[in-house]
Amino acid sequence: MARKKPTSGKARKQQLITKRANKAAKAVPTLHPLDAAEAAARASSSAHPLLAASSRPSAIQRRLHLDPNEQARESRKDASMKMESRFLRLPLELLQHHRLVSAEQVLRRPVEDSLGVLRVQELQPKELEGLTCPSRPKWHYTQTKKEVEKNEEGVFLKWMKKTDALLAEFAASLPHTPAPTFYERNLQVWRQLWRVSEVSSILLVLIDVRFPLIHYPPALQAYVTSLRPKKKVILVLTKTDLVPPFLAEAWKKWFEEREGPDGASVVLMESYRESERTVLTQGTQPRFVPAAPTSSRQALLTALKKAHTELLTPPPVVAADPVKLARWEPRVRRAVDWDSVAEVQEVEKERKVRRNKEKYVPKRKRRAAVGEEVDSSDEEGAGVDGKTELKDDEGEKEEQEEVKPWELKGDAAHPFITVGLIGQPNVGKSSLLNALLGRKVVRASRTPGKTKTLQTIFWNDTVRLCDCPGLVCPSFAGMERQVLSGILPIQNVEPVIFFVAERMPLENVLKLKKDDEFSLEEAKWTTDEMLSDYAEAQGFFTAKAGRPDLYRGGAHILRQLHSSAIPWGFRPPFKGDVANEGRQEGIWIKDFVARASTESEDKRQNGMVGEGETASEEESEDESEEEEEDEDESETEESDAEAGAIGAIKSAFAALAVEEGGDEDEDEDEVEVEDEVEVEDEEGNSEEE
Repeated sequence: MARKKPTSGKARKQQLITKRANKAAKAVPTLHPLDAAEAAARASSSAHPLLAASSRPSAIQRRLHLDPNEQARESRKDASMKMESRFLRLPLELLQHHRLVSAEQVLRRPVEDSLGVLRVQELQPKELEGLTCPSRPKWHYTQTKKEVEKNEEGVFLKWMKKTDALLAEFAASLPHTPAPTFYERNLQVWRQLWRVSEVSSILLVLIDVRFPLIHYPPALQAYVTSLRPKKKVILVLTKTDLVPPFLAEAWKKWFEEREGPDGASVVLMESYRESERTVLTQGTQPRFVPAAPTSSRQALLTALKKAHTELLTPPPVVAADPVKLARWEPRVRRAVDWDSVAEVQEVEKERKVRRNKEKYVPKRKRRAAVGEEVDSSDEEGAGVDGKTELKDDEGEKEEQEEVKPWELKGDAAHPFITVGLIGQPNVGKSSLLNALLGRKVVRASRTPGKTKTLQTIFWNDTVRLCDCPGLVCPSFAGMERQVLSGILPIQNVEPVIFFVAERMPLENVLKLKKDDEFSLEEAKWTTDEMLSDYAEAQGFFTAKAGRPDLYRGGAHILRQLHSSAIPWGFRPPFKGDVANEGRQEGIWIKDFVARASTESEDKRQNGMVGEGETASEEESEDESEEEEEDEDESETEESDAEAGAIGAIKSAFAALAVEEGGDEDEDEDEVEVEDEVEVEDEEGNSEEE
């Protein structure tokens, strides 16, 4: 049998387009049932052959005749596309420029220390101070839904045109062509932010501590401070376990100095805990469970209590006037049980009580059937004449039902307080929500944009958490910074790797060496040379030509940066630089291993939540890993024969090393076949062949 010829993804796509074109050319047009009568009448009344031909059915007509399962599938597809983030495509000239720079420009060595310091001017110069997030236009209850949506669409289009013109004007004034900056262009995603901002009294703005300023740009800061009624803001620095403690504390100090005593509170937070390995633990990859340390949890609760107290305090103008003070009422609930969410045991108890209340449904009295006689004397409240008399409590219930919602006052008008979680994609909003509840409640993923719509979860009976989908705010950061920080999916790896290699000695991190090891001159690298050597070391080759797969190698490096397998982080721009406190070369943090707290430390502190969980982070992201592989597809793929051979080798080693159903959590891109496999016969766990 002849060996199957490998084809690339582009070739298969072109074959599919040609096949569909040939099929459409040979197809005989048939009339739709709805248009058959109209076509026949038109053909009989007109002698011209072009006028006698009937047009093809419309999309609405075709959808009406779909199978119910197909209709449900089409509706789900439309809903997912409606909430999908939209960005502009890169022009072909810019892609060619990036490829030329990656192939020819030599990286500067040694790396300058100033490149490891992050400054606000790099992300948004003074000329772009007019960049803002779109605000929802004013509306009132007399307007219809279509009127409100039409008004929102008009305001959003004006904002988008203004933003594009501002960015284009500034880019034209620069001597060189800057990298484009992506921002969210889908109105439906911005509407989710508007809803969360309206219903929330306290906003938690999540910021990645490794690249803080890009996750809290001036546009988002201006939007949060412009909300009316005014919201209380808490800045939560996430992923603090991926950087050294001195760097996290430095960024906390920098934000506190910028916000001032009357500004937003700043809290450091971790969202995962590494589960301790036991004899029964399978696999080599570490397992993580949603968790929050005691110190971080208490700091967040303290900030929430402070914000709630400030919301209950009347403004100075009202406090100075006794008449206004007597009529003033806060816009939030007064009695909030913050102590019940301080410990995971209390959270679980509240959840079980709430679930039992939802399951219990009181049985109503069976109504008499038509024509059935009812003994009125047996009913409660029956009078002497057999007529039912209403009890006082039933009368009170009827009076309570007549009260309108806007007539309620005090805690009756505000049954709970809402805390909103907002931020840019892949900053850890869903992970923080799971960590606060101590269990997996919402899906979390490394892929940006996993959360599509807002999600509300009750922390207890008086506190509601609202998770907002991440959206990319307008700024002048550039595509390279956005991909590095995880805001955008992995794409166009060559310019991103060039940006990273200028700020850290990537050849030393990846342990790459030039062929001429005996040369006295310092090795000079370009981005393509670095990617080519790394692809060869990892065994990433194209199918047809057998060349090193640069795209796959670059995507693998970026995944290591996102997970901090390669530790990195920017330093804050204030006096007393923290570079002397740790060994950093650019943004690379030497001699540091990103590590979450272990289960033994949790038990000693007696303050971690999520105890007893066994799910790993990789298991919760199985589907997201599949999506990442689809998004990170390279232009060429391995041949089927080569892939089959590799799979056979791996399966053979797996049959010797682990049981059936063993380690399934390892990332497919990072699996390495060990040279030596040790089989322990004493355990008696080997498979029977």
